[in-house]
Amino acid sequence: LAHLREFAAAVPRGLTTKEVVELHIKPVTDGLSYTQQHEGAPFVAPATHFVSHVWGYDFREMVEAVLSMSEDEGGGEGVFVWLDVLTVNQHKASDNAYDKDWWANTFKKAVAAFGHTVLVMMPWEDPAPLKRSWCLWEILATLEGGAALDVRLHAREKDRLAAALRQNDDSVALNMSKLDVAKAEAWSKEDQANILAAARASQGGILGVNASILAEMRNWLARTGRELGGGTDADLNDAFRVAHLLKDQGNQAEAERMFRRVVDGKAATMGATHPETLIATSSLATVLKELHKLEEAEPLSRHVVKELTAQLGSANAETITASNNLALLLHAKGELDEAEALYRDVIARRKFGLGRNDPATLSPVNNLAVLLKSKGDNAAAMPLLRWAHEGYLETLGHAHPKVGQSYYNLAVFMQEIEGDSATAAELMRKAVDTYTLCYGADNSETQMART
Repeated sequence: LAHLREFAAAVPRGLTTKEVVELHIKPVTDGLSYTQQHEGAPFVAPATHFVSHVWGYDFREMVEAVLSMSEDEGGGEGVFVWLDVLTVNQHKASDNAYDKDWWANTFKKAVAAFGHTVLVMMPWEDPAPLKRSWCLWEILATLEGGAALDVRLHAREKDRLAAALRQNDDSVALNMSKLDVAKAEAWSKEDQANILAAARASQGGILGVNASILAEMRNWLARTGRELGGGTDADLNDAFRVAHLLKDQGNQAEAERMFRRVVDGKAATMGATHPETLIATSSLATVLKELHKLEEAEPLSRHVVKELTAQLGSANAETITASNNLALLLHAKGELDEAEALYRDVIARRKFGLGRNDPATLSPVNNLAVLLKSKGDNAAAMPLLRWAHEGYLETLGHAHPKVGQSYYNLAVFMQEIEGDSATAAELMRKAVDTYTLCYGADNSETQMART
């Protein structure tokens, strides 16, 4: 790592990795790779870490992200990285493709043998590696080979991600929901085709590849969130954002613990009826509903709606969110008339304020449709189901849980009301696939759709 730091320091900022190869590597390597040119030097040794990156990155920033691991590796002593631009002969490298057997066997075994992959992820809100065939395959090779995956950001990107998590920005999760190895690209179209063929031939096929990578990316995002707000001394607002992240990823038990800590902390410092305490309480009630603790959740939720309405007004966004949360809880308890009235009010207010196809509008639309179906009003339910489904597909990625929910609801409707078993089976298969991508094969939502 020390030599890599020295090498990068001699490269001007602003050059992409591809430009560094042409301007700073090829001219000094006499037809050899950089490591071949310096064979016998103390900085050349068998690699301990494989680096996965995108050639379009700023080279200096990419290297600085890699070097950040020295903080966790005892200063980097004994760490040697396999960085393609330095280990592969760039005078002979070209877009000549390897066949699918090479991708499926030789390459995957080599990546696994390193035992440790460093994945450079930039920019945080739309990570380039998640759109590149090579990088996605490197991630999969790491996971299937049992190697450790270490996601690294440049210091500037880490600060931007932390700020976004504090603002409850869901850009990372939304972009991850659009991940699809079948749509990823490579410089060489032949390489791209062969990587795709190898993915299709792997266990689980394209869906399995996407699910494995998405699961690890969700783990990374959760770890990043915990570092920001999971400690016992963490800022309560940070902890609140992390709790929401955990809830959205299906980790309700951990989310409950963190929300309780936030509610208790805000009540102690601001008072039990302060809007921030009430907002956190509403979120806690939502998690309690997911954990089937309905009797505990209802009085909390009703208290929040009453207090926020009195303090902020019924048209306030936080009051509307709390009302929607109460509607969900009442729906779960079977108190359908009151839940329906709340859903309709929330839909009207959000449609006016956010638009017809904003996900925040579509959520109560979908829930109202399910409620109306349970009341036997199928004629009113079906248009709402289609509205929600089409809106979700337009605004969210294929791997978003709300898309899975809308597939599931449509499938049930087609089977039970329309009697169209073939269409219902196809919709339910899509629900299973979507839930698998979002939560994994063993999650309760996935299992429910599968059965």
